This record gives sequence, structure tokens and C-alpha cells, in this order.
Amino acid sequence: MKKHTLLLLLFSISHLSSFSQKHDFNWLLGYSTRDNPFDTAWGITKIDFDTPDGNPLMSYNGNKKIDFHIACTSISDVYGRYLFSCNGAYIEDSLDQLLKNSDLLAGNYSYPDDGESTPQGVLILPYPGFYDKFILFHKEDIFLNDYGIVSNLLYSVVEFNKQYPTGIMTQKRISLVKDSLDSACLTAVKHANGRDWWVLVSEDNQISYYVFLLSNTGVQFVSKQTFPGRKVGGGVGQTFFSNDGKYLATATSDDYLQTRFNNIYFFTFDRCSGILDNLNYIKYPYHDETWATGCSFSPDNKLFYVVTADSLYQYSIVAVSYTHLRAHETDSY
Repeated sequence: MKKHTLLLLLFSISHLSSFSQKHDFNWLLGYSTRDNPFDTAWGITKIDFDTPDGNPLMSYNGNKKIDFHIACTSISDVYGRYLFSCNGAYIEDSLDQLLKNSDLLAGNYSYPDDGESTPQGVLILPYPGFYDKFILFHKEDIFLNDYGIVSNLLYSVVEFNKQYPTGIMTQKRISLVKDSLDSACLTAVKHANGRDWWVLVSEDNQISYYVFLLSNTGVQFVSKQTFPGRKVGGGVGQTFFSNDGKYLATATSDDYLQTRFNNIYFFTFDRCSGILDNLNYIKYPYHDETWATGCSFSPDNKLFYVVTADSLYQYSIVAVSYTHLRAHETDSY
């Protein structure tokens, strides 16, 4: 229990620092009670970080119909007021209703349904230059007999106005990438100009990242950056930026063809150019109980954390001729 509590705290600290305002001050997770309204073990948990002492406040909501099967994201306005959440299949607004025009977001689901099963499959960002406009990046898994899973990366736009005070989807399912994408990467960090966003996704079985720039003029493809080596496909994990945006790390597991390793791909990142560099690859122990991994950074960007189902690893980030991780953990729990 202590391990999981510590991870949630670390993730919270790092995530909250990625926004200069209060857009990420409300988190929603869990399953609705729509299947069995008398079962109080089900329902949506809301975590509110907009508190006087900074300690998150948790509350229960049994009225929402949305289910967060795995994909899960939510957004608030600049004052920390909750606006809407998405499970990859549709969006539910602040009044616990389907946001107008957001049904069939993934093509295969109708409201209410449990949503997409991709861990890092949805991401909401404030649209640069607009206080009433938000962009949703979302993956869609397509199953093909000859090629396995192909993940499309798409985006949709949500706007607020007097006619639609709880929001309306004004652009829907705009395609960005059609490729075999890793379920462990869909993340963003502020551009060095403090206004725009870098958005990254990665390939499934290559050490390769697609880099996009979100500005007030829209989404622009910038580069596809590929590194030596090979990544085993199908890994479940997480990709995270450090609080200062200087580092990017992907932690993922593989249990394919008996390779059975947990893996860290650690990079430096240039917030001016969007360039990844100085790949450092680390393997760490794999057990049958550790097939899924998560990761985060300390608030001062000096430590990097990786968690599995039964272990928590701590690594020191050391600056030498290039920035890298020490090749062994400094602590594990």
C-alpha cells in the first residue's frame, strides 16, 4: 500500500507542474454505477487539487455514466473548475451528460460505454491563444488479421460559448498518424516559448517518436526521430516528461518471445527545437507480477522513479558529458 500511495503522490506533483494554471486540478477515475446502481463499490472518484492547503480532496460521484476502462483524462478551466472528461470513446461534460457531438469518438463505442483500453491513449490540452477552446488527442486501435494492432492518432476540438456553455465538439477525428503506436506514450510538454506545446507519441516496436507542435494555428507535424536498437512490441508502460521539460523517459515491460525485461528509454529533450537526444537504455528485473510499469520524476528533477506491481525503483539523474541515468538503481522498495 505504501508503494502505490507514494507513486500517486509523485505523479501528482510532477503532473501539476506541467500547467501554469489550474487546467489539471480535477482528476476523475473509476467505473460508473449504471450497470448496478445499488452497488456502492462502483462509481467515479474525483480528486480535487484546488484546496487551500494543497492536499488533494477526494469525493465520490454516483451519478456519472462514464466508465474509465483504462483510457482516462479530464480538464478544468484556468480557475480550476471542472469542464469535461474523456475515456477515449466519448466525452462527458460537467453536468454528467454526453458532450454535444462527442459520441462515437473512437468509432466503435456508443454512449455510455466503457471506453478505450490504451493506457496512454487520451490527452487534453488548452488550445494556445484561446481561453474557451481545448484539443483532445486520442488513439484508436484497429485490429487487422495480417498486421495485428494499428493505432491511429487523431485529434478533436472542444469549444465553449454562450450557446453551448457546457461545451460542443467542433472538430472531430482529424487524423495525424496511422502507424503501429506504443500504448505507453502519448504525452506533452510546454514549448520553451511558454505558450505552445510539444506532443509526442512513439512506435510500438521501434525506438522511434513522432513529434508534433500545437500552436494557435493548429497541429503541425515536426519530425519522426528514430534511435538505434529495437523495442519489443506490445509493452505496457508510461512516458513522462520531467518538471523542467529537459528529460523524457519511457518505462515499459515486455513479455514477448521470452525476452522478459522491464525497460527504460531515457532521453534529454530540447524544448526549443523538439529534439530528443542522448538515449540511455536500462533493463531492470522482470517478474510475472511486474508486467505493467509507470514512471515519474522528483519535483527537483534530480531523481527518476519507476514502479511495477510489486517494486518501486529510484534512479539518480547525473549530468556528465551528457545527461544520463546511473546504470543501477539507488534504491528499490
